[in-house]
Amino acid sequence: MTITFFKNRILPILAGTLLAILLSACVSASGNSNAFTFSDDAVTAAAAEGAGYTIDGTNLTINAAGTYTLSGSCAEGSVTVKKEVTGVTLVLDSLTLTSSTTAPILCNQSSSVTIEAQGESTLTNTEDASTEASSTSFEGAAIKVKSGASLNLTGNGILNVEGTCKNGVKGGAGASVTISDLTLTINAADNALSCDGSVAVDSGVLILTAGNDGLKSDPDVDDTESDGTVTINGGTVTITASGDGIQGASALTINDGAFTVTTGGGCQAVLEGDASAKGLKSGGMLTVNGGSFILDSVDDALHAVNVTLAAGTYTISSGDDGIHADEVLTLGVQDSENGPDITVAASYEGFEGAAIALYSGSGSIIASDDGINAANGDLDRSYGFSLDIHGGNWYVNAGGDALDSNGDINFYGGVTEFYGSANNGDSALDYDGSCAYQGGTFLAVGTTGMAQVPSTGTYVAFGSIGMGGGGMGGQRSQHTADGTQQPADDMEPPDGSQGGAAPAMNGQKPVPPKDGTDDSTTRGQRGDLGGGMMNGTVDADTSEFVIAEGNEIVIKDSSGDVLYSATGVKAANSVIFGAETLTEGETYTLYIDGEEAVAAIAKTGTGTEQGFAAGVGGQRPAGAAESTEAQSSAA
Repeated sequence: MTITFFKNRILPILAGTLLAILLSACVSASGNSNAFTFSDDAVTAAAAEGAGYTIDGTNLTINAAGTYTLSGSCAEGSVTVKKEVTGVTLVLDSLTLTSSTTAPILCNQSSSVTIEAQGESTLTNTEDASTEASSTSFEGAAIKVKSGASLNLTGNGILNVEGTCKNGVKGGAGASVTISDLTLTINAADNALSCDGSVAVDSGVLILTAGNDGLKSDPDVDDTESDGTVTINGGTVTITASGDGIQGASALTINDGAFTVTTGGGCQAVLEGDASAKGLKSGGMLTVNGGSFILDSVDDALHAVNVTLAAGTYTISSGDDGIHADEVLTLGVQDSENGPDITVAASYEGFEGAAIALYSGSGSIIASDDGINAANGDLDRSYGFSLDIHGGNWYVNAGGDALDSNGDINFYGGVTEFYGSANNGDSALDYDGSCAYQGGTFLAVGTTGMAQVPSTGTYVAFGSIGMGGGGMGGQRSQHTADGTQQPADDMEPPDGSQGGAAPAMNGQKPVPPKDGTDDSTTRGQRGDLGGGMMNGTVDADTSEFVIAEGNEIVIKDSSGDVLYSATGVKAANSVIFGAETLTEGETYTLYIDGEEAVAAIAKTGTGTEQGFAAGVGGQRPAGAAESTEAQSSAA
């Protein structure tokens, strides 16, 4: 009887109570949802009796959670989400909203707002920038996200943001902005999209044009609430910025996406004073795990304290460094066959970092000065500068030193083909510490005067090598502490062309950069010009051989087997070759355009000297002579 009483009397009461609670919740939710139409005179609510909002003329204030659909057009109006109100969704249904007194959309402190774009909407901020210091209500953005607030920009529509006054989207201390799915176009007088706390892009199309920086998280130095991070997981991002393209003050992480970034007018422009116009930038860690990048910057294309590029495809044109790390630069993944594919089409220096490790992937570099440079003038020389090549395929065509280290260079694996300057002030291989050849394959083509060979490991050197002496290799000339400089006249923006002549690469011969001249005031004394040079250029009459642009370069062993082949890119009279198949004491022969040019005996470095190689060059075979083309080119 007790069970029957429960089923017949108590259970219906409980069910009715639960239904009432659910209905109440639904009524409350629907009561905080509404549709509003903006005009130049008023904001009209579809449900006048609805809750969760107030209207004052053409200004709408949201004070409770809910979904609010906004449409219409208003020349002077705004939407404000009150402080600490969360769970708000603003559906922009072809809304055009402009404000000259505040942000068209304002998310107050600690609020949580989702903006969902439907159709095409435009938000414009036309405040007077000159009133920023004097006005207590100045916002300076089309969408303002106050401290501690969060904003999610999403939808399947288009959102145009016009930051005519200052910024497009601006987030304060501890705030966050997340973007997905929508097409977001921002034009801003200052920063296009800036949030001190963090920025995350998951998907969508972003087209950002900025008078200063494109996309960034860069909190003030006294801001203890903000992470200062930018994370991009996908999407298509196009940025044209006078300042930096993408910046994460403490960390910038890119996992995927397609990026076209132009900063400071591109690599042919002139960087003004101490301005910063870098493509991808971080004051801490810059990590890229995938994506495609076309970067054209008057400043460094990629710049951070530490840079790791595990994957991705890059076409880079830079008025300064292609890739710069103040401390550690890591390219590729250890013990992996996959890695980044990097083309530096124009640069002052291609790769630069205090410690550089190349693990996997491929790279083709054109540089007007050094190609790969292990250096940092702001660090003490006891830092332990190093260039370590573990794997991958790397090609360098440099107007200065091709590979340069203020400390050590170590070959452990991979294929590295590099060409130094065609004058005697720089060399293909330049190091101040030691150079250990332990594995892989390398071909160093340059001039005799400053040429160095490995200090340990077996190699063969073709060409009598002149005088040399240690020095401060790799120090910049006419550079400020932050690395700004005047761009080379011959730099070109990305045009889809691909450099590289290494066998494992695409085989395209790059256009050689303008040859630089040595600046002894910053590089130190490196000794007099060596043999085979006349007035700083290759002299065919005194060189054992001359390689000209376009010449076929082939190295064979004593059995006539081809060990390596390449194509010359400029005048040269020194070739140094390292391969695991070399045997100390064996004779190897250099061929130029099919003609036997010179033979040399493989030597193993003892590690007791820095590696200048006077006297180790080979002898021109009897009857061998330079080709008419080589002599003509060298004259």
